[in-house]
Amino acid sequence: MTAFVYLGCWFLMAGIVYYFVGFETRGKSIEQIDKELADGLNMSAARVRQA
Repeated sequence: MTAFVYLGCWFLMAGIVYYFVGFETRGKSIEQIDKELADGLNMSAARVRQA
């Protein structure tokens, strides 16, 4: 019983993280998603270099 509660807590935490961090991919091709992620990484790198 305790193991199921422990596992359930991990699933709950994973769901909460996915809700806040996950992004919608419906209707997008893999190439579009890859480009958006690459653009986001490039913007993050640019901000780090400016600091």
